[in-house]
Amino acid sequence: MRSILLLIMALFLGACNSTVLKDTPQPDVSPVAQETISKEEVGISLPVTNQDSDENDLKIIDESSILGHYSLKRGMFRNQEINEGYLVIEEIDVNNYGYYYVTNTNGFSPEIHTGIFYKKGGKFVQKVIEDNTEAEILRGANKSKMSIIDNIEIIQKDDILKLFINSDKQEKLIWKRDTDGIQLSAELQKTLEEAKEEYRLYYKDKCKESKHFCGDGEYTKVNE
Repeated sequence: MRSILLLIMALFLGACNSTVLKDTPQPDVSPVAQETISKEEVGISLPVTNQDSDENDLKIIDESSILGHYSLKRGMFRNQEINEGYLVIEEIDVNNYGYYYVTNTNGFSPEIHTGIFYKKGGKFVQKVIEDNTEAEILRGANKSKMSIIDNIEIIQKDDILKLFINSDKQEKLIWKRDTDGIQLSAELQKTLEEAKEEYRLYYKDKCKESKHFCGDGEYTKVNE
């Protein structure tokens, strides 16, 4: 009889312990967490997922570079104030930076400016198409010529680009980098498209077609 009572008590206590363990809250560990813990315990690092991305989204222009799109902050030629303007500078190669810009002044039609900022001896000069004088044409020269002209000064700091052109117009242009894509007037936008096409035709395409075009060889040097 005593043995039977002891057996009953042992079964009863075993059932109670099982109930306690079952009812005790267990920490919530998700399958992902369990896998992480398991791999950390054995010293295995988790794989890194390769993310697809567009390199253009990640391309950042060096702060010291003159490349980019600019809106006119202030401009003057002689004593006339320029009301509106837009400038685009792109890299053709390490020494040649193609540009086109338009300016608008009250009472005048928008003006187109195209050419190449050429890095020469640590400074920028211009490569532009110039008309020959009547005397040069009479001597058999073509109507226009390509020239390297040392008549500009470019000062770049942060998002401001100052362009001084020592020509008959004595232009002084202060540009601010356009990071927001400002809305241009319809007239200026149309003229900017014309400037882009002129730049492509007379400068950008010529640089691609001739390996000498973007050097010194095919240019008449002036103001040096």
